[in-house]
Amino acid sequence: RALLTLTKSIAKKSTEIIQSVRNEVERARERLKSSADLSENLDAIEDATLRWASLENMFVTLSSHIGRDTEAVKDTYCSIKPLELVDNAVSRALVNALYESPTSFPNIIREPHNSKLKHIVGDEGELNLCLDALLDNAVEASNTGHVYVRLCQENITISEANVEPGDYVDVHITDEGQGIADCDVDIVFEPLYTTKIDRRGMGLSVAASIAQRHGGAVKLSSSIGNGTTVALYLPSKE
Repeated sequence: RALLTLTKSIAKKSTEIIQSVRNEVERARERLKSSADLSENLDAIEDATLRWASLENMFVTLSSHIGRDTEAVKDTYCSIKPLELVDNAVSRALVNALYESPTSFPNIIREPHNSKLKHIVGDEGELNLCLDALLDNAVEASNTGHVYVRLCQENITISEANVEPGDYVDVHITDEGQGIADCDVDIVFEPLYTTKIDRRGMGLSVAASIAQRHGGAVKLSSSIGNGTTVALYLPSKE
């Protein structure tokens, strides 16, 4: 289903990119008639080709993870300490944020937890990718504000939002961004959805797919002006 949605999204985005190139070529032809400077048109064409390259790379990334056979992935499962998993992800996010903007980047704070955390069983590489995507989104949204990361152990007794009853380690990531409008909350997990022209719009889609394959889920709550909280639920055991 995810790949079908992605294919439809890529077809739509491809049409938009190709049309933008055609439009800029036509404008360039008109400007040539008056010997005008074409640098603006060439920049727009270059931007379109870069967006196409990003789209291609994103497709390879998503298809390599969503397309993997679930049973084959389980062969790589191991017992993982959630605290180490999250602390390592926070360290990577801080390094990436510093690299992207050495003079202004958000402060990522992992809040203390007051409960004993059980181990997670899963593919460590995929879970790293999942957390990296969620933290990357939060850092991008917060700009120079704060990102708060909180872990807790939870026993869910009734099914809710694609989460079955059982023991879970929850990772809550809260940013201080502008928030997401109510009308967009239901579509932010669709591949290629983004409000930034220089972003791929793949973070939440990839994270949700990985969480689901591990028997967990990603839930989101947000409102304009109050930031966003993403909750990652991963099954846990002693």
